[in-house]
Amino acid sequence: MSTPAPLTAIAAAITDLMGDGLARTEEQIAEDLVARGVALGDDPFDAVMDVIDDEELTPLLMSLADERLVLLPALLRGRTFTHRLSAAEVDLGFLAVAPDLSPVSLLTEDEGFRRLVDGSIVQEALVGFDDDVLAERGVTLDADDDGVWLLAPDALTRAGLAAGDTIGVTVREDGFELAPATAHEVSPEAVEVVAGATPEAAEHPGSIAAVVWSACADDPDVFRTPQPPLSELLPAAGLIWDVDLVAPAGFDFAGWRSRQRLRRLAHLHRLDEDAALAVLTITSLYDDVAALVERAAAYDDPAAVLDEPGPAGPDDPGSPALDPDLVRATLDFLADPDVAEAVLVETVGAGRDGAAALGLFAETMEPRAPRAARVALRWLRGKAHERLGDAITAERTFEQARTLDAGWEPVLLDLANYASDRGDAERGLSLLRQAGISDDDSLVQVLQHFRPVDRSDLGRNDPCWCGSGRKYKVCHRGREVLPLEDRAAWLYQKAGRYLTDGPWRHDVIDLAEVRSAYDGDRAAMLAAIQDPLVNDAVLFEGGAFAAFLEERGVLLPDDERLLAEQWLLVDRSVFEIEDVRPGAGLSVRDLRTGDRHEVRERTASRSLRAGELICARVVPAGDTMQIFGGLESVSLRERDTLIALLDEDPTPHELVELFTRRFAPPVMTNTEGDDLLFCEAVLRSPDVEGLVRALDDTYERVDDWRWHATVVTHGMERVRATFILDGDELTVETNSGPRMDRVLSALRELQPGLELVEDVRRTMDDLPSEPTRAPLASSSGPTSDDPDLLAALDQLVRQHEQAWLDESIPALAGVTPREAAADPTRRPDLIRLLDSFPPATGPGQMDPDRLRTALGL
Repeated sequence: MSTPAPLTAIAAAITDLMGDGLARTEEQIAEDLVARGVALGDDPFDAVMDVIDDEELTPLLMSLADERLVLLPALLRGRTFTHRLSAAEVDLGFLAVAPDLSPVSLLTEDEGFRRLVDGSIVQEALVGFDDDVLAERGVTLDADDDGVWLLAPDALTRAGLAAGDTIGVTVREDGFELAPATAHEVSPEAVEVVAGATPEAAEHPGSIAAVVWSACADDPDVFRTPQPPLSELLPAAGLIWDVDLVAPAGFDFAGWRSRQRLRRLAHLHRLDEDAALAVLTITSLYDDVAALVERAAAYDDPAAVLDEPGPAGPDDPGSPALDPDLVRATLDFLADPDVAEAVLVETVGAGRDGAAALGLFAETMEPRAPRAARVALRWLRGKAHERLGDAITAERTFEQARTLDAGWEPVLLDLANYASDRGDAERGLSLLRQAGISDDDSLVQVLQHFRPVDRSDLGRNDPCWCGSGRKYKVCHRGREVLPLEDRAAWLYQKAGRYLTDGPWRHDVIDLAEVRSAYDGDRAAMLAAIQDPLVNDAVLFEGGAFAAFLEERGVLLPDDERLLAEQWLLVDRSVFEIEDVRPGAGLSVRDLRTGDRHEVRERTASRSLRAGELICARVVPAGDTMQIFGGLESVSLRERDTLIALLDEDPTPHELVELFTRRFAPPVMTNTEGDDLLFCEAVLRSPDVEGLVRALDDTYERVDDWRWHATVVTHGMERVRATFILDGDELTVETNSGPRMDRVLSALRELQPGLELVEDVRRTMDDLPSEPTRAPLASSSGPTSDDPDLLAALDQLVRQHEQAWLDESIPALAGVTPREAAADPTRRPDLIRLLDSFPPATGPGQMDPDRLRTALGL
């Protein structure tokens, strides 16, 4: 069985092969690589596909419509695409991408093409992603524009270009070349090749970029001389275009986009075609209202929008006539909760934008709707009030909706959530039962957990415990309230539901991406969304808890609202655990303030130990102190960095990123701190005898044809580089790039005529899975029972221990163990560090007891 070369090596070979700009199939690529002698193993095609499927290895290897592959920079090198400039482009220094520059726009994925040949920057800016950058430059784009290239603000005026001039963009090795382009007639050959590369299928349009790439692959001469802009060339070829898409004349782009959106709606919301069409129609009606609201916002008197010429909305006499029967039939679909929830998602989603328009739309349409659908429109009005932060009006609107249909599920679910916020577990459970929600639902479980229980030590007719003088059955029976320390967890749960059900959901998802950065598995991302640190960081460092209190605090019981206000005053901190009562609680000391707390903590107290460090938010909860939002273990090495970060009021991103670094794959380094890289260079000497003398004078000879360069680290001599002479070729081996660079520089000074024949550098992942050379030593060497070996190991460890005592230790804030032992403020950290060392159980291990003795501990 033959071993394939590392994927990075195969990727480099593919890039070199495809650098000729020709199009090839995967099979042809595999065949050509084999012919070039690239090691692809027993299945060359699979080895090639493993590389092609990894977009990070071959980012600009693009697939054509006929499934051939091209390397985009090589395919487009030397080709010119033209664009007629608008006044805004000249004045503000930008180029619109679609359609004229669509074929080259993807090249900006490569850092080498984010510049012009004169070194100035080309910055791609997209609508919806770079709106702040566009606004800063003053560039205004429509939502369906395909983005722009931002140049230096005066780049086009300095080039002497004016509105109406044609500019040529040519792909060069070192970036894009911009130059005025002389007007040309449309080339019949170019028209023919572009028309021939356009898909003929009437159902789907093609990508302008892909069509041009195919044309370039089919004709090596096309676009080598400037042609008129694609916006003019495509119509000459009998084609029509829309943004970045192209199709044969007569293609209905609007209808195709509607069909695409319809399919997306049906798939996303699990609706049949008729229901999806109803959602599409209803959201189109909403868009008219949203446009009206947006225009009205520009007036001091919003009613002035009604004086605008043209239609002002669905009720305006100037609006296109709406068939009342069609509107009614469409709105009838809203009686289905799935359709109503789809409309909510498609109009305002999880955010606040558009909520005012949604409320106006629902109010306008409710009189037109069939009776069965009015509950949905009233519910949408309630959701609009909720998104606008008016919880009281939202709750009242949901109650009104319930009178229209007492069993409509979304209304019952929202009212149950409001009952939970108000602390009424019984009513919340009753509403959830009416909605048919199962017992494993998260809100059902929360309400059942915090459901008050009547006192068992009092009879129905006994005097009430509260001292009112009334009987228990008429006073507190059935209306018991849990102590605040028990309801504190419920308060935190309420904030958590607000976090995940509203406009903060995207913040949680963004932070979950940070938390799962070192695990690409989808399950890791889903788990990160539920991560306590992620959610707590968005709640407190991110400001969601303050927003929850502002919007829904009016619903909370008075004592819970006061408690929530106290929580806003508590900072996250680092605590040392001083005592543990398993299953009951902890005694902790705040390392930032020195405050000590007795914390009620049943779960974590079973696994924590005295002396450990944790990061948490310790908050008041009635007569107790408790921890919500989880806790993070803190190593001694992390402590000072974390405290410094917390002192600076970190963002959620900074906080989660710090605690996520521990999940990063280990970075292997050598004893000098360089990243581990296996390097091998071969040099050819013009004077072997002179080279041998130079090596003898500079390095340590090991045998007849081998030398070592050494360095002392941690009190031990280590090999920095190995030199092996074979004939006139000198092989150099090091375990880091910087070491290899230093050695090669030194060798060239020793013998300037040395010729570098080969320089190979591989990471651990790049190394072949099978050994490529025989081991240097026999496997029959000394075993762990060999007394000489044991004595040597013991001597090495003791030597290392003595060196460690005087090393700068990051976990001790950079001081040495000897310095920490002599400093009363650092000694506890040193003791904690030594306690974390495993006991020595065999040869070759540092002995913490021996270190304690050496330090006088």
